[in-house]
Amino acid sequence: MLKEITNISLKQFSIEDKEVINDSDNIKLTIIGESNLNKLVQFSEDKNVYSTNVWFKMAVLEQKLTEEETKNFDDSDSRLYVSLNCIFKVDFVYEGLDINDEVSKNNLAKEVGRYTGPYIREVVANMFNRTLFPVPPIPLEFFDELEVVE
Repeated sequence: MLKEITNISLKQFSIEDKEVINDSDNIKLTIIGESNLNKLVQFSEDKNVYSTNVWFKMAVLEQKLTEEETKNFDDSDSRLYVSLNCIFKVDFVYEGLDINDEVSKNNLAKEVGRYTGPYIREVVANMFNRTLFPVPPIPLEFFDELEVVE
């Protein structure tokens, strides 16, 4: 169980936006987003203090993509309007984590996502306000589905 988040800091942030020139009245956007926890480290066993990176990636495209296209998407796609990547370092106290158990790590990912999501959403929205592209909606539950990546 997550007891306390002691630190959230932005380690890396990159955003690339293109000047949007589209005469069509019928624009359909796809927002591709991924969030992952990686590099989980335990500082001390007796205090249950851990650190991890939360990696967040979002791409905004000019048309709807199929599920297969979404899986195979890369940043060189000509339909791309905006590509955003950021990594946050999160330090926290967590009781009862078995780092060798997938279920335990997935529960950790969901809890960390739930509590860090509003902070990440605020940083992303703030950065989008400085681009040519309007801030896309980020679903509220988006960060509840973080995955553990080794």
